[in-house]
Amino acid sequence: MSHIRRPSTALRYRGPVAVLAALGLVLTGCQANPGDAPTVEDQTPAADDDADTEDTDDDEEDGTSSVPAELRSIQIGVDSVPADLNPHLVSSQSMLTSTVGELTLPSAFLRGDDGVRRTINSDLLASAEVVEGDQEAPEKVVYTINSRAQWSDGTPIVGSDFEYLHEQITTQPGVTETDLYASVEDVTTSAGGRQVTVTFDNPTSQWRELFANLLPSHIYRGENRPFATMMSDVPAASGGLYTVRQFDSGRGTLVLERNTRFWGETPPRSDKLEFSVVNDTDTAAQMLRTGQIQAVASRNSGVALESLRTLPDVQARAATLGRQLTLQLNTTSDHLDSPDARAEILGAVDADRVARLVTGHPRATAPQDDLVADTAGSATGEPGAGLAGVDKENPVRIGADTLDDEAVEAARRVVDNLVAEGIPATVVTPSATEIFSDLLPRGEVDAVVTWQDDVRGWSDLRSRYLCDETDRPLSGSSGSASGDTDESESSASTASSESSVDGSATETSGTSAAARDGVASSEADEAGESSEAQSVPEERGRAANVTGICDDTVDSLLSDEPAGGGLEAVPEELGVRLGELHLSKPLVSDRVLVGTGSGLVGPEEDLSEWPIGPRSGPFYTADRWTRTSTDTDSDSDTGDEDSSGTDTSTDPATGGTENTASTENTEETEDE
Repeated sequence: MSHIRRPSTALRYRGPVAVLAALGLVLTGCQANPGDAPTVEDQTPAADDDADTEDTDDDEEDGTSSVPAELRSIQIGVDSVPADLNPHLVSSQSMLTSTVGELTLPSAFLRGDDGVRRTINSDLLASAEVVEGDQEAPEKVVYTINSRAQWSDGTPIVGSDFEYLHEQITTQPGVTETDLYASVEDVTTSAGGRQVTVTFDNPTSQWRELFANLLPSHIYRGENRPFATMMSDVPAASGGLYTVRQFDSGRGTLVLERNTRFWGETPPRSDKLEFSVVNDTDTAAQMLRTGQIQAVASRNSGVALESLRTLPDVQARAATLGRQLTLQLNTTSDHLDSPDARAEILGAVDADRVARLVTGHPRATAPQDDLVADTAGSATGEPGAGLAGVDKENPVRIGADTLDDEAVEAARRVVDNLVAEGIPATVVTPSATEIFSDLLPRGEVDAVVTWQDDVRGWSDLRSRYLCDETDRPLSGSSGSASGDTDESESSASTASSESSVDGSATETSGTSAAARDGVASSEADEAGESSEAQSVPEERGRAANVTGICDDTVDSLLSDEPAGGGLEAVPEELGVRLGELHLSKPLVSDRVLVGTGSGLVGPEEDLSEWPIGPRSGPFYTADRWTRTSTDTDSDSDTGDEDSSGTDTSTDPATGGTENTASTENTEETEDE
């Protein structure tokens, strides 16, 4: 078990007097177990000392003196703004959430083009030294924090921020990367909070992924803010290149502004990144023509890509990101506690059809999970054999976060499939917090549709499939789900009633798990699946292991990480066993359509050569973007009629799970 020494609550100094600030630092350094650091004076980057003699260089670097104000802000059209900006929640995984995390929250190591963290972040850390064990899978690492690293409110970034993140990931429901942080036995601080010693009880080759997107513990822990909802409004502080100035999901706006307290050597090249929702492709095209936006990033597909390609002076491309919308079955649900029952559900869902309907692309296909063997169909081969107890009064309940429109639509389409196959089913749309901390662990939803990042290493596999026995708190009172779901949303989300089992699609949120006791509870033993049943833990909040699977065979196969932790070492038996358990089905690949106007200058002149992050998409390089003056900047009614530069990369809605940042121009007829 991991053990964290909690720092005491510290006073935050608000006065500008330098003497008091310095005294606070001295007192903090003298504590045996230092609390959260006090506010310090604003620290001017060393480069500013030579500002008078290097005006030209500074102007070119930060774009704040010689560049007109209107060119220091970049407007970007998107099709949605996330409801929450916490990058550590399963339910919050999105391109913009990842982008905000990378641009505003500090990480120990920097993410590369492939999404893997390998390079130390010298802005945050002076060093990260392996002092015990192997360099690639260490037993102890000492992190030394850059003495100039600070949050945007002037508070130093210290060891308590490392402790806080570890504490939350190892105790809260609904979080990601659970196994990675569970591998840490102890986090201690010294040197006035500037040195962090991390001891591992289960060394992992993915240790550089730890302590990414740190959070300001002096605010979130100091004010006891709930982890699941504390970033559903403007985040409390920034420790990166930008800070969130405005965030309103309902109005579809998100504004990132240069962090004036950023201490690093390479500041962002633009002062402001303004994201706003653009409702449709035609509107996006017109706004690009007139220069109202300089870029658009959307999940729209089909003719949308062709539409942007035809615009003068606009480059366009499409790419698939490293994330999938997935149907995940709840193994602790009374309806689906046996592999046969789960096989029946998965077999009734036409994932390719769901992908086409959700994306609007006529040739879309569902992604494939190459790590799981295809063992479709129930073990008995008898249709409906595993679904005893499912009827119009007790339908299969498919959950989706009420704030995730695409997940809700996919859940509706899944229910349509099930009803068409004669399986009573309904959609429920509670909050993500309710899903992970109440309905899933209590068995009051039978499945959920949610986004899930691609597996990139052994620790990711363990987070997803290893039995999670962490005592994560439940919320709400047990019993009926009627108090835990949004009745109006659930009613609006149910399937159409034109099926022969039309009553099955009626909202049944009053049905509790207790009311279904004894129903369909013996299938696992009859099918010889006792190893799964014997390991099922008592009720506790759900996290990265969304299905709640606890299987002795899977746990045994995942117990020892192979050298290097690569997926090439995954044993074939694991894929077969996961296939036999029938846990999930990928439905839709996360994809992005990118269009850029001539006034936007990115890392390369040709958009097709821009690196596309597997999580943050085209915004992987957003801190390097700048604007140049164009005709549309002075005349918003007339577009430039010069020839268009386009990229003809494959529309990702047609399937596939690989990052297509370097897709060749081989499918120009895709949208014809």
